[in-house]
Amino acid sequence: MSNGHERKYGNAIFSRYPIIDSNFHYIQELQDPNIQNPDYSKEGRVYIETIIEVDGKKITIATTHMSYTHKFVLTPKKEAETNKMIEILKEKNSNFIFTGDLNSPPDSYTINELSKLLKNAGPTLEQNTWTTKPFSYNGFNADTLNWRLDYCFVTPDIEVKSSQIIDTPYSDHLPILIEF
Repeated sequence: MSNGHERKYGNAIFSRYPIIDSNFHYIQELQDPNIQNPDYSKEGRVYIETIIEVDGKKITIATTHMSYTHKFVLTPKKEAETNKMIEILKEKNSNFIFTGDLNSPPDSYTINELSKLLKNAGPTLEQNTWTTKPFSYNGFNADTLNWRLDYCFVTPDIEVKSSQIIDTPYSDHLPILIEF
C-alpha cells in the first residue's frame, strides 16, 4: 500500500505439473513506490522462473514483463534491464523455456541479445502480437496490430512441434501458443 493506492500486480507461472522450485530476480528495481499516475519507466520489473517435472524430466520455465519505453526506443535503463536479464539467461544451457512481453520489437537490442543465447520458438518474428486495443501514452498512439512485443525462446535441445499466435479480444496483446 502506498499513499492509499495498492499496487499489486506482476508475473506468475502456473503449472499442472509438479513445481520443484521457483525464484525471481529484479531486472529493474522499483524506483518510486509512491507513483499515483502510471509512469512505466519507474515500475519495478522481475524475471521469474519455475522448475517443473514432466515425465521425470526437469524443465525450467521463465517469464518477465519488461519495461515500456516511449515508442519502444532503447534507453540506458532498458539496456541495463536487458543486460541484467541476459546475465541470468547465460546460465541456461538446456531444458529451458523463456517467455514474456519484452516490450521490444524484433530488431531491438533486447531481441538481438536474446537471440545470441536462445532460439525463437516461433512463430516467425514478422507475426505481430500488439496492439488489438487503442493505446495512447505520452504522445505515442497505436491502434492496429503493427508490433511484435511478445516472445517465446528456448534452448536448442527443446523440440518445438508447433507455434501460433491466437486471435482473441481479451487483451491488447495476442497470446502465443507453443506445443513442445
